[in-house]
This record gives sequence, C-alpha cells and structure tokens, in this order.
Amino acid sequence: MISVGARAGIPVSLCGEMAADPLAVPVLVGLGLKEFSMHPPALPLARSLIRALSFREARKMAQKALALATAKEIEEYLLEQLSGLLSHLKVRILP
Repeated sequence: MISVGARAGIPVSLCGEMAADPLAVPVLVGLGLKEFSMHPPALPLARSLIRALSFREARKMAQKALALATAKEIEEYLLEQLSGLLSHLKVRILP
C-alpha cells in the first residue's frame, strides 16, 4: 500500500505501461501515488489528466474501481467517467 510506504519513509513509485495508461492514471493518483515513471512521449497526457482532476475526484474513482468485481467492469466505469475529459484531450482509447 502506498500509505504504508509513506509512513515508513519509503518512496513508492510506479514505472511502466500502467503509469502511462490514461485510464489508470486517475485511479493511481486516487490511491495516493505521487511518483510516476514512463516513456517521455506519455508525459504530456499524464500531466494533463492529473491537472484536470482534483484529488477528491481521483480518490472517488479509485474507491469505486476497487469495489467493482472484474477488470471489464472497472474499464467500463473508467471509460464512462473519463470519456468527456479524454475526448477534450483528443485521446482515443482503442478496444
């Protein structure tokens, strides 16, 4: 858990594809992740997503996603929640 690492003074970060996934970024922020590592071309979109959502919104999305039973339900929920924002940022999520 991110909070356990923080309390222990251990930095928690995520490196890789998930850190740059437009659907995962809000959930990761909502879970308390503060350090992301990704390919440089993915940075502008990740920054835009982080700036566009409040921590409160991201936390609400993360809590709801954790309550869902399957990856498909989570993906559908996040697509529903983020579709307007992703459209505004000109991001298309492929099936």
